Amino acid sequence: MKYDQEKAVIAIRGNTAYEHWCAEEGIELELSPSYTHEPNGGSERAGQEVIDKALAMRLSAGLPEELWPETALAAAYLYNMSPLYSHDWCSPNEVLDS
Repeated sequence: MKYDQEKAVIAIRGNTAYEHWCAEEGIELELSPSYTHEPNGGSERAGQEVIDKALAMRLSAGLPEELWPETALAAAYLYNMSPLYSHDWCSPNEVLDS
C-alpha cells in the first residue's frame, strides 16, 4: 500500500502521530471496530437522504445534470433546517446550537 506521507496516519511504534498526541493530551479515543460499518449508520442514512432529495429536486425542476452541486447544497441546507422526530422535532442545526 502506498502512503502519501501523512504523519497522522503512519504508525510509529504501533501508534499514529494523532494517537500519540491524544495520549499526551489525555484524550481517550473510542475507535470503531475493524471491518464494521454499523457505527456509521446515521451519517450514511443522512447522506443518502441528501442525495435522494438533491436528485428529486433537480429532476422535478427540469434542471441540467451540471447543476448537481447546487442542488446537493440546497438539499443539505433543507435537511439541516428540517425538524426530525429523532431529535424531538428539532432541526439538526438547533441540536448543534444547543
